[in-house]
Amino acid sequence: MPTIEETLIDRSSRWNTIPALKPAFAAVTRALDTHMKFKAKAAEIANDTHKSEIGKRDAMQKWTAENAHELIRARKSVDVMKAKLSQRKAKLMPPPPDPTNFAAAMARGEIRTMLRTMKNPGERLKLLLDPNVDISFMDAALEMPDVMSGINSQMRELITQNVIERRHPGALADLEKADEAIEMVGAAAKVAFTTARDAGQFPNDSVLESFVDAAVGNTLSLEADINRNFDVMAEAA
Repeated sequence: MPTIEETLIDRSSRWNTIPALKPAFAAVTRALDTHMKFKAKAAEIANDTHKSEIGKRDAMQKWTAENAHELIRARKSVDVMKAKLSQRKAKLMPPPPDPTNFAAAMARGEIRTMLRTMKNPGERLKLLLDPNVDISFMDAALEMPDVMSGINSQMRELITQNVIERRHPGALADLEKADEAIEMVGAAAKVAFTTARDAGQFPNDSVLESFVDAAVGNTLSLEADINRNFDVMAEAA
């Protein structure tokens, strides 16, 4: 049965061929490398016959403080990836209508009236999701509050996805890959964090979080580096 490390590497290795997700693969690899280093150091200290149990704990916690930046990097990479992906999703959203084009605005208003007066919600949604329907129908429905077109939040989500796929073919599949990448980086970060917590005999996650935050201090330069690494995610999922 494959180990958690092997599983994470196997599932994330394909990202190395996707430019926008290469940083995610690097983040998984780095977090797992941190995990292995903590395991190795813990084993080394555990075999030190010259130290008491308290001495071993203190030595491991000292080493944890010296390498705390790697734990913070792994954790913050997840936050940055989520923010970059949100930026990417925002760029894919339907553009706002031209406020100076009154004829088009009137046409969209008529479309909303037509949609709203359709008695069958299923037929309304079927029309809006029809691959042959003019995209202006979807734009009209998304432009105003749901009640103006007789749709609801679930319909809006489906319509939005349809518009994105029409305007940016393949984008939704790319977004799904990026979401999976975030999940895998988060899992790798958790593995490293849990190993550090147990190796250093910290009583719980909160105590270790406070410990590494205090050990690292100012993280501005670290955050700037992580942001640079993941800039590409904001441009392509």
